Amino acid sequence: MKALVCEMCSSHDIVKQDGMYVCQSCGTKYTPEDAKSLMKEVEGKVDVSGSTVKVDNSSQIEKFLENARRAMKKEDWDETEKYYNMVEQNEPANIEAIFYSAYAKAKNSLIGEDIFRRQTVFNSLIKSVSILDDNFDASKTEELYPIVEKMSSDVIAMIGSSFVFTTTTKVEGGIKSTSDNKDETIKLFRAFNKEFAITLKNIAKKLTAGNKERALQLYDLAIRHLRIYADQTTEFYADRIAAYQEIAKICQEVKAFDPAHAVPDAEAEIQRLQKSQKSQHIGCFIGLALIALAIIAGVVMIVVAAK
Repeated sequence: MKALVCEMCSSHDIVKQDGMYVCQSCGTKYTPEDAKSLMKEVEGKVDVSGSTVKVDNSSQIEKFLENARRAMKKEDWDETEKYYNMVEQNEPANIEAIFYSAYAKAKNSLIGEDIFRRQTVFNSLIKSVSILDDNFDASKTEELYPIVEKMSSDVIAMIGSSFVFTTTTKVEGGIKSTSDNKDETIKLFRAFNKEFAITLKNIAKKLTAGNKERALQLYDLAIRHLRIYADQTTEFYADRIAAYQEIAKICQEVKAFDPAHAVPDAEAEIQRLQKSQKSQHIGCFIGLALIALAIIAGVVMIVVAAK
């Protein structure tokens, strides 16, 4: 079957307006003469009723998905990104394509040393995660939940994976020191994981009225990701406390529509962390005070010796 296919974005959704043929996906305009060259053989059923050309390309999208999933199993991230991009072009609200096209690009960035490119790619990934809940169709929950569950596993796999980082060696005053930028990537992992947890919570909210079982499962996944985030920030009490405060909010939401569902005692953990934080501050203060006293004592001894 033949249909008009946009040269810019490969969309089949081309409408005749004011004597011109306009692509509804990218806005490119074609004259009637140019439009003749756009006629191509396409897969699927073509609806030519009215002035809009529509193509049922679901079989083609399924092939793209199969290719993308196959490439991902082989960890061929270039091919994974390519085929998920093709799915997204034809089905912009497909959450699997939205997530994994960006995920594959981020995985690729982990094998290069360019930290600035990695930061840019992860920022794009985090933005992709933030719109998953907007595109989650609650009427297709049973179809979409396994996909979200797999995303959860892949997020955890990524933040625990190895990556390339740069090591720098300096020599100052005859003393050699070595540093690296490993923490920069760990920060990106943390931000990615936290954003995904928030998205899980938002999707769960959409299901509380219609699918209680899946809503609770998503809330539990959100809590799991936030607890991992807290564990990854062991040296930053403020971040850990903030993570458990978010968990406490989720627990309150869960109890509001299912009081019997078991949730962690987030409040007790917050109090424990706050107590540890205060002890750490006191310890640091005492340590600094002792250092100051030692310095003063040293100065006094030098002065006495000089006399």
